[in-house]
Amino acid sequence: MSQYERTPQTPGVQAYPDDEIDLRELFATLWRGKWIVVATTILFALAGVFYALNKPNIYQASVLLAPTQDEGGVSGISGQLGGLASLAGINLGGGGDNQTVMAKAVLQSYAFLSDFIDRHELIIPLMATEAWDGEKQTWVIDRELYNPDSGEWLKDEEAKSLKLPAGTW
Repeated sequence: MSQYERTPQTPGVQAYPDDEIDLRELFATLWRGKWIVVATTILFALAGVFYALNKPNIYQASVLLAPTQDEGGVSGISGQLGGLASLAGINLGGGGDNQTVMAKAVLQSYAFLSDFIDRHELIIPLMATEAWDGEKQTWVIDRELYNPDSGEWLKDEEAKSLKLPAGTW
């Protein structure tokens, strides 16, 4: 028989071309190996938890540095084309962009937020409210945390105040 002749097929035997997948057979194979899949998943989940618990705590600090005075050597071209360049996402240096970036960084800073909460006495609305009463236009205070009648924060089982210490929010 030459390589171009067809081989006869036996009746009752179904031939599948090499590029087809029988989904029933695939799911049956996965179902037979379900315990291997479950065991592998559990093993990697436990390994991930073990790894996460054994990693050391990493603390990060950030600092905002700003120049003490304006830069005096801004060329004329950057002043003239600065607006056009900023539309294209290019910073030519100098101009009002630095002030905008600095103002945004200050508003996002932790020290500003902490000082703002203290200055405007927002700790009670932020930490001890349950909801907003639209009819009375007042906050609904969680009486398990704060007593608005006496103006005192309540204590937990260990006799510690439920108010967060200043600067921890």
